[in-house]
Amino acid sequence: MAVSDGHLTQLLAIELRAVPVTHWLPHPDVWLKRFYWHNVEPTQCTYALLANAYMRHGDFQTAKRLVRRMERDGNAGTWSGHTLKDVRSDHTMQTVVAKMWASQSPIRDLFNVLEDARAYCGSVEPHLLTFAVSRAVDARDMQTAEQLWIEFGCACATKKNVRALAKLILGYAQSGHIEKATAFFHTLAACPDTEARTCVTGVFNAVLRCSISSDSRPSDNLLLNDRMRPDLRLLDMARNLCVVFDVTTYNILLAQLSRAASTCTPCDSQLHALAQTAHTLFTHMTRANIRADDTTICHILPVCVYLQNTKHAMDLWKSCVRARPRHTVRQLRRHVLVQANAWSVLESTVVVVDSG
Repeated sequence: MAVSDGHLTQLLAIELRAVPVTHWLPHPDVWLKRFYWHNVEPTQCTYALLANAYMRHGDFQTAKRLVRRMERDGNAGTWSGHTLKDVRSDHTMQTVVAKMWASQSPIRDLFNVLEDARAYCGSVEPHLLTFAVSRAVDARDMQTAEQLWIEFGCACATKKNVRALAKLILGYAQSGHIEKATAFFHTLAACPDTEARTCVTGVFNAVLRCSISSDSRPSDNLLLNDRMRPDLRLLDMARNLCVVFDVTTYNILLAQLSRAASTCTPCDSQLHALAQTAHTLFTHMTRANIRADDTTICHILPVCVYLQNTKHAMDLWKSCVRARPRHTVRQLRRHVLVQANAWSVLESTVVVVDSG
C-alpha cells in the first residue's frame, strides 16, 4: 500500500507536538527516516513543519538549514497538493520567516523581510505583520513601525491585522505622540468587524492613560472645560466613535481628578468643581451598569465625603467590605485614606470607614 507525503507529514506533526519544548530535538534526518524508508520525498510543507519545530525549541541554526534546504530542493510554488490555507498557520513558511528572520534581522531590514515573504507566498500573513510591527515598536522605531503598517496592513483595520494596528497605536501613545495614536485609533474604531472591535476599549484606555500622563501642564491649571486638553479631545472622539467605556476608563478619569484635587487647597473653588465632575462620572458609570471595583471605591468614596453625602459613602463602604477577609479590608482602607488626603477630607473619611 502506497503511503503519501501528506500522510507522513501528518504523522510527523503528531510526533513533533509530543516533544516538550524543553527537550532538544535530534538531527532532522531522524524525523525524515520514515520518508526515506517509504522512498517518499519530503515536501516544502514537511520542511516548514520541521523548521518551525526547531524554532520553537530554540535551535535557530538547524531551522535555517532546513529552510535553505527546502528552497534548494523544492519549487517555491509547489506544496505537493497543499496550499497555505490547508496547513495550520503555525506550520507555514511565513511563521518560520517571522520567527527566524524578523527576530534576528536588524530593525532596518524588517521591511525587506516582509517584502521577501510577500514575494515568496503572495501575501503577508497577519501574524508576520504583527511580529514585525511589534519588533519595531519595542525598539522605539515608530517610523519603521508605521511604514510597515502602511505598506503591509492595507491601511485599514480588519479582524486579521487588528493586533498589528493596536500595537502601533500603543507604541505612539507610550512614546507621547498622542496625535498620531489618535489618528490611527480612528482607523481601528472604524473597523466594522466584531472581533476587531473587542480590543477597541482596551486600546482607547491605554491611549487615554498615556495622554493624561504625557500632559506637561501642572494639574492645578487643568480646567475642566479646557478643550485643548488631549484627554478631553479623546473623550469627545470616543463618544463620536461610540467607544464603549468600561470600569478601567472611569478609573483612569477618576484618578486624574484625584491627582488634580491633591494640588488644590481646601478652600479652592476648583476643588468643588473637580468633586462634582467625579460624582457625575460615577453616576454615568452606575447608570451604564458598570460594577465599581476597589480602585473606583478608593477614588469616589472621599468625593462623596467631600460633597457631604456621608450616607452614600457609608453605603459604598459597607457594600464593598461585606464578606471580605479582614486583611484585604485593611489594605483597601489604607488606599481610601490616601485619596481622602488628596481631597482634604481625611478625618471625615476615617469616621466613615471605621463605622463599618
